[in-house]
Amino acid sequence: WAIRKNSPKLKSAIDDFFTAGDYEPKGEQYKAMYERYFETKAKPPTEQPALHAAIDGQISKFDDIIKKYGEQYQVDWLIIAAQIHKESNFNPDAKSPGGAIGLMQIMPATYREIQQENPHLKDITSPRWNIAAGIYYDRLLYKRWVSPPPGEERLYFAFGSYNAGYTRIKNTFQQLDPPEAAWAHVEQHV
Repeated sequence: WAIRKNSPKLKSAIDDFFTAGDYEPKGEQYKAMYERYFETKAKPPTEQPALHAAIDGQISKFDDIIKKYGEQYQVDWLIIAAQIHKESNFNPDAKSPGGAIGLMQIMPATYREIQQENPHLKDITSPRWNIAAGIYYDRLLYKRWVSPPPGEERLYFAFGSYNAGYTRIKNTFQQLDPPEAAWAHVEQHV
């Protein structure tokens, strides 16, 4: 195990776990963890279609929806198309091991929060509403990072918050001494 040198309690807990008589390398807990982290349903990169515009200029069959809500929430639709490609590979039925759903891989609890401000967003599994909610959430996170990240850094903080949670990124940022505005610095500590 690789742990920080200044984490003796963590080292002790790990040592205790592996030396205790109840640890079974092939037990149910081990099996569940192995399946969650090592047997993902994601395709290897070589099997994923490349993200590029076809001859007709279309990236996906969801382009019109992405463009509509990108314009509504003032987010570049190409950035969203890239995000959807990364999140779900344009699979509207995608479901992560952690429970995120749909094209934009939105957690159900996050979707319910978004619905409070947008009651017209009916169904998280609908590509239209999933995309609309994801873009709305991207914009909301972008607005939250007014300061300190300037320019492009702000976008990195917004996407980092989308994936790891706004509070987690904010807390990590605030714990750095002195606070660094560079996403690359914050990302190392998440």
